[in-house]
Amino acid sequence: AAVRATACDPKVATIEEMIREADTYESLDKLRRRLHARVFANKFKIKNVTGQRANTKARSWQRTIDQQIIESKHKYRRSHKALLSLRGPGQWSENILRDLADADVRAFNERAMTLEETREREAARRASGVQEEEIMAVPMEEGLALGEGRRTVSWIWYSMGTTGLRQSAGK
Repeated sequence: AAVRATACDPKVATIEEMIREADTYESLDKLRRRLHARVFANKFKIKNVTGQRANTKARSWQRTIDQQIIESKHKYRRSHKALLSLRGPGQWSENILRDLADADVRAFNERAMTLEETREREAARRASGVQEEEIMAVPMEEGLALGEGRRTVSWIWYSMGTTGLRQSAGK
């Protein structure tokens, strides 16, 4: 911050901060849209796809969506890190645009995996030799299941506008 203050006009730093903030919000929004697409793809496949060829194509479609979710997750993390380096930690980074953990990347109707499920999935991934990154969520069945009242929705589905963010950042 001290070097930036001597090297450039304060207006430039403010503009860069605004751009980084917008990029972070855009990345989070894109992640949400792709999670919605995954839910749609899963429901469509279950309801409409039969046969080996159709299932192979549908699984390829789902894999593409999963890769896009992983890319969006990494993009958000890069944007958030850049904004954090410009602005520093504060209320905004604790309550609004938080650090994104793998367990946070789940659709509105998905639950977080239990510790046992996480271990089982990791063991299966290692045994199969797959190097792909996992998305740590399990789709929910239609309707409520026993204990469903305790499920928590990921923080990514709660958002404030940029006006609230700028006020909480003390700008």
